[in-house]
Amino acid sequence: MTTEIFKKIPKKKSNFDFYIQYIKELVEDGKYLMQIPNFPWSNNNYFYTKKDNKGWWMVTKQIGIRYYDEGYLNIWGNKQNFKLYYIDPLSSWGMNRVTKNHGNDQFIFPGTSVKAALVSEKNKRGFDEFFLNDLNPKKREILIKRFTVYNNSIKKSLKFNIEPPEKKNIDSNIWIKKVLNDITRRGNRFINYLMVIDNEGMDISYNTLKYIRDKCRFGDLIITFQDSLIARAIHKVTAIKNFFGTNVDESIKSTELCKIYIEQLSNIGLDKIETLPIRTKTGFHYTLLFCCREGVSAEWLTPMIEKLRDERFRSWNDRNVQQFWNIVKGKNTTFDGTNTILDKWLRKKRFN
Repeated sequence: MTTEIFKKIPKKKSNFDFYIQYIKELVEDGKYLMQIPNFPWSNNNYFYTKKDNKGWWMVTKQIGIRYYDEGYLNIWGNKQNFKLYYIDPLSSWGMNRVTKNHGNDQFIFPGTSVKAALVSEKNKRGFDEFFLNDLNPKKREILIKRFTVYNNSIKKSLKFNIEPPEKKNIDSNIWIKKVLNDITRRGNRFINYLMVIDNEGMDISYNTLKYIRDKCRFGDLIITFQDSLIARAIHKVTAIKNFFGTNVDESIKSTELCKIYIEQLSNIGLDKIETLPIRTKTGFHYTLLFCCREGVSAEWLTPMIEKLRDERFRSWNDRNVQQFWNIVKGKNTTFDGTNTILDKWLRKKRFN
């Protein structure tokens, strides 16, 4: 398996064009979804959101995961001898919303699971089945409605599994084991899956990750490591040990925490990991960990994430997201229609 598979991705695309393309796609996806009849939303409700002018780093995360999803399906979607599953144990509402200018400007875009459905439907071969969960029964209810309405709006229906809200709170650690047992009982020779774990609250334990690797080794994971949040919670000994799978000294530097976690992941067979830092204007926020399955060279993973980390997002933060969103939305223009931000970036060629 070689990087030849990525010929569809323009190799010489400038960073400027890359940002425009992916933010524009997120804008259009949000607009498309909200225009689907009966797609559930209610003003400020049913979105994962932050306070005004906060949370714009979430856009960077979704761009990175979307870029990965597209490459992932180009690779594994070409294999016809197995099923390909998408598993998201912490799906939340499936839609995100960020605002600025006292809420007058808002950017609505799909979350991880809904975005994966859109990418899957557009691909030649997408994921065969989606398994989604959230502890909150109301969020699962909205997810079910959103996937049902979306399915009704497209010609190719996506198969999805979400526990009904009547089952109340469902711990995703228990749910993951149930899903993997269900899949293995189907008699597939290989269980191939992409699991996205947005571990904002250190929800998925180290023992659960160990179970995942022991039960189904032919899978890949994307894990959000919340550097700043974990650093603030380092004194919570029980929670930290449950998350890391080992005791962590409270005096450890915050910059070392992710390294310790990666070492722990390597102990259970997740030793091919590429990192993608997500930054704010004021500093470092969290890290995406792209974990590749065992038994493959992963030569496709390293150059793909390296390009994002060392070139596309090397000097990129949430402030840049707002600037390029302004460009896509046609804001910040002069009286003659010239986009002042566009001019600034092109003159300095800061990201080219």
